[in-house]
Amino acid sequence: SSYPETGHGKNRRQSMLF
Repeated sequence: SSYPETGHGKNRRQSMLF
């Protein structure tokens, strides 16, 4: 959870890239 909105909800699938 180092990122604010990354990996939350819609960007949940991109959480691996970021």
